[in-house]
Amino acid sequence: STGRFILLVCSVLSMPPTRQRQKNITAILGQNIVLPCRAADSKPVIVLDWTRSNPGLQGVFLFRDNTDFDNQHEQFKNRVELQDRQMKNGDVSLVLKNVTAADRGTYKCRIIQRGIVSAATPICIINLDFIKSRKSIVSDCLDQSFQQFPLLFTLLLNSFLEFVNTMRLIAINRD
Repeated sequence: STGRFILLVCSVLSMPPTRQRQKNITAILGQNIVLPCRAADSKPVIVLDWTRSNPGLQGVFLFRDNTDFDNQHEQFKNRVELQDRQMKNGDVSLVLKNVTAADRGTYKCRIIQRGIVSAATPICIINLDFIKSRKSIVSDCLDQSFQQFPLLFTLLLNSFLEFVNTMRLIAINRD
């Protein structure tokens, strides 16, 4: 994989790394998800390399000299594409189609831009997790709420009893 070799050589010669942006994203199984990433400036991107690092390094998407390369892990074939093919304003976000449980992991984006030598450090790191459906978000929330119900009930009861006691004292003081 010549593209990754060039990226490695450039990274050894690189200037101080740019600031990484790390995000946690939760996808819904079967839907498409955008892995958002933007270069610090809008200079043309010469090399763009998205990888997933668990288990081991897997090629997700490689773009070099205006060409997409097919040397990607089988799991991602025909399932990834750039959100903006022209990468306007440094947008190097990747669309992952039909999310599966196997897509969970840490994704990293590295770029080389014309006139900028800094590919050692990923510009974006995305930790992708998944849920089965939107319903499971509500279900998980309700489960957690009901687990807290006894505590909430006790707090409300104590507050109510304190209020009643305060009102009783006020009524006694008026008489």
